[in-house]
Amino acid sequence: MSRSVLAQKRAVAPPTGGWIRPFAANAPWNVPLAGLPLHSQSSLYVDRLWGGSPGTWYPELAEWTYSVFEVTPGLQQHLVHCDYESNMDGQYMPYDPNWQPSQGGDGQMIVLDPLTGREWDLWIVHYDQSTGIVNVGSGTLCAESYWTSYDGPLGARGCGIATYAMLPMAKEMAQGEIRHALGMSVPNPDGNIFVAPAHVLEHPGRGDGVPEGMRFGVTLTDQQIQNWLNAMPGGITAASKASAAKIARCLRDYGFLIVDTGSDYGRGGELDFEDYASGGAVWNTIGMNSYQAGSLYWPGQMLTGLVTNKSQVYAVVPSDQYP
Repeated sequence: MSRSVLAQKRAVAPPTGGWIRPFAANAPWNVPLAGLPLHSQSSLYVDRLWGGSPGTWYPELAEWTYSVFEVTPGLQQHLVHCDYESNMDGQYMPYDPNWQPSQGGDGQMIVLDPLTGREWDLWIVHYDQSTGIVNVGSGTLCAESYWTSYDGPLGARGCGIATYAMLPMAKEMAQGEIRHALGMSVPNPDGNIFVAPAHVLEHPGRGDGVPEGMRFGVTLTDQQIQNWLNAMPGGITAASKASAAKIARCLRDYGFLIVDTGSDYGRGGELDFEDYASGGAVWNTIGMNSYQAGSLYWPGQMLTGLVTNKSQVYAVVPSDQYP
């Protein structure tokens, strides 16, 4: 695709106001769990999930997640060089040299253009000050508007979904509840099958595991969530508890989808959140800053004790079987 065509690509006008939930209202992760049929092999897949990440799920806000930046009018276009095959290599994209990728080894970044709905998913980002070139290991310009896309195709996640899908943003949580499923990376994705809304098999032949695209929910009552908050160590701030409650309610009402490979056995499943590199100032105001209270490290260990038994977890049917 030429630079001129990229510049002309347009979608519907974006919503106005505060933070707006992206993707179509019926995008699989935007549909609440209530009323979705239980998967016929729920217990099997819960066993596999629990074996690889036994309830020790942790929010990732630094290193291995994604910083997110928005294009502003008049932002300069920069040439992109990709080390691996990509639909962006040799193309131009709007880029601010002051943007910073996540600080982990993956150096990931999402760039959003609210006026067009374009999303660029970037991996191993390095901006060359001397040439003005955006160097990336790989990059994907997503094929559909993130305002209207149903299943987020051609994204950079292991399952093939756009990386902005299911990613809780700092401004989103500051504004209200999380009204979509979360994306979880696990150490044991299945090497034989994937299920909708995933698009690709990330590790063919790897062996039995949790299929990417599989969606799980957690049974929690308001009282159980409150009891969990009350049992947190002294030193956990009221703002931190309020944010923790939002995440717990999200796991109950929307659950999570398996989207990628990550984490290690014994550490648990990784839940991606916007990286501190872009959202740090807002994260700090809502109690998602990094600190220690007793033996608990916040926010990485914030979900400790919330889900203590695999009987609390269930799998629902793939999104192509939703009612």
